[in-house]
Amino acid sequence: MSTPPNYYGDAVRRLFVAASVVMVVTLPFFTDRIPVSASLVSIMIVLIGLFAGLTSPRERWVTLVDNAVSAVGLIFFEYYAVYAYLNYSVGDMWFWINELLALIFFFALYAGFRRDHLFNR
Repeated sequence: MSTPPNYYGDAVRRLFVAASVVMVVTLPFFTDRIPVSASLVSIMIVLIGLFAGLTSPRERWVTLVDNAVSAVGLIFFEYYAVYAYLNYSVGDMWFWINELLALIFFFALYAGFRRDHLFNR
């Protein structure tokens, strides 16, 4: 089966991989500020990578899961970006890392819903 026109799954996949890379690279520097254990964060990184790999133009359930992961990621990281802004400063890297991750998940959510729209035609 060929990729349908206007398929946004590749964008979701790239954004999930980008988010995973940002989290892997920055995790060692912010373990004291993360509200959960580093082990749980590592599992979350692996799961996001797994869903990036499962993304497919053929499976609608994967699209729905990708959208849920994107929405949860957006809410989680934007909450902590606001928290970092209020408790540290706008110049603090913890704020910028969380804001970057929130933006990545925002664009993944947008692309995911564009992709879901193809299934509803």
